[in-house]
Amino acid sequence: MLSRIFIVIVFSYVLVCISAAATAQNPASRELRGGELFIALISSPSTEQAQRLVKAIDKTWEKSYEIMVIETVYILQNEVISLELIHLLQKKTLKQYGYNFSNWYKWLWNKEEFKDAKYGDFKSALHKKIDPKFENYFKGRNEM
Repeated sequence: MLSRIFIVIVFSYVLVCISAAATAQNPASRELRGGELFIALISSPSTEQAQRLVKAIDKTWEKSYEIMVIETVYILQNEVISLELIHLLQKKTLKQYGYNFSNWYKWLWNKEEFKDAKYGDFKSALHKKIDPKFENYFKGRNEM
């Protein structure tokens, strides 16, 4: 009887260890931040999932998101999400440039630069939508 209890305890411990290791290795099991949110948004298979990601971007807003919002809206082909991102950007920056990308870029270029640690990976995922060759061009260039 004692040996069965020992086996159950050991087996339970092994399962807990395996579960903890899987959670640590699975990025979907933890909260996404920064560039990871934008990469998930670009890759989102549905508008509903993308809207949840826009809400997460809103809740975790950082100045480094400004450039990623502008670049995402410029390339993303989802009008609903693009509009939500523009409204969010206007709310966070207090600028009312709408879809006038010239004004957004002039504003960005005339202020202190903030870039996310995953900015190169974000650019890779975004520009891959235009041409798959861009994925390798930008991948890992997070110091851009």
